[in-house]
Amino acid sequence: FISGHALGGLFVIICSIISILLSSHVATSATIYFLIAIVVIISNIIIYYFLEKSHLFQIYTSAIQEINNRYEPLFHESLSSSSHNDNHITLSITLLATRERLFVAYKYTKWNFYGIFLTFISTLSIFPAYLSKIQPSYPSINSSNILWTQRLYVQVMTFLLFYIGDTFGRIISLKIHIPSLLYPRLLFFICLSRFIFIILFGFCNFPNTNGYPYLFKNDFIYALLVLCFSISHGYCYSINMIYAPRRVYPQLTSTVGALMIMALIAGTFVGSLLSYGVVAIYGDN
Repeated sequence: FISGHALGGLFVIICSIISILLSSHVATSATIYFLIAIVVIISNIIIYYFLEKSHLFQIYTSAIQEINNRYEPLFHESLSSSSHNDNHITLSITLLATRERLFVAYKYTKWNFYGIFLTFISTLSIFPAYLSKIQPSYPSINSSNILWTQRLYVQVMTFLLFYIGDTFGRIISLKIHIPSLLYPRLLFFICLSRFIFIILFGFCNFPNTNGYPYLFKNDFIYALLVLCFSISHGYCYSINMIYAPRRVYPQLTSTVGALMIMALIAGTFVGSLLSYGVVAIYGDN
């Protein structure tokens, strides 16, 4: 799950680049792109059909079910059984218990919750809305290859580098745990510090009309910024997702997982809205 999102995006952008390289016509490239998508979907359905029947899959799903049965809290059932004569009372008690679970989970994982929330706000506020408008700098700006400057530059320098860095950041989070589980506030401030990228990318070759200074006049600087930006996104998101369930009892891990997904969705929503403001501030023409 942690690296699947990034790998999915990486696969999509590779398919997009292939479709552009195979044809210079936009309609033909789009057709190739969607044909690849159809082939992938059909192949996934076939693979899943045979995988579900495999012995390894059966063992894995049985083990997961056994773990869920072992750690799933039983107080919902006890509350429901004591009031089964009144469905409305049962429902209200169950909802109250759910709120209590969420409150306890939030109490112990709030720094991870806000870390994920801020990570996605800082990312979605400039990617892809702002970064997709960055134009070639030196040496690409002097290139006579129109295919590179007009169609492939953004695909490679922005999207491909982002998903490579995002995937790498998620992978290294499985091996490197800095800061440790004991310093959730420090991890939160690291996530908060990613907002500096909004300022740094403003110095790149963006077609602005508000007079913002154009300082980073080299493609390699932009590529380095994209890699740092994407690696930090993948790492901050993954390390928070890894730490959060460890901060509570096993009975609350599923609740914590749902809470972290809420932070992800909320951060994505807020970041997407802020992206309009970021583009407007820099003055898109």
